[in-house]
Amino acid sequence: MGTASIDWDRACLIAGGSPAMRDRIVDGVLDLFADHGELAPLFAIPAHPSNVRALQELSHRAIGLAKQGAMPKLEGLCARLHACLAEHRFEEAGAIGPALREERDKVRRAVAVRRERH
Repeated sequence: MGTASIDWDRACLIAGGSPAMRDRIVDGVLDLFADHGELAPLFAIPAHPSNVRALQELSHRAIGLAKQGAMPKLEGLCARLHACLAEHRFEEAGAIGPALREERDKVRRAVAVRRERH
């Protein structure tokens, strides 16, 4: 089995050992990755973006947020997206958007399952 969408133990460590704080951080990160959240522009990078710098800054922020939420696959996708933007590989960057959305949805499902069990 591959890497989990969310590393619950790491998320709790990041939150100072507090499950309640962990859950607030995870929820906050997911809100930012929502379809109308702050990071939503990363889901649909145009072939010729008008503000590459803003997208690079947004992708850099996304990496840190995914790391803070202990979401390794999301973090990796954000890092790939950031590299594509930095190297002006916009078509490849655009292709990462749907994978970002899919991984975000996997994290949401993992959160829902965990909350049902606890």
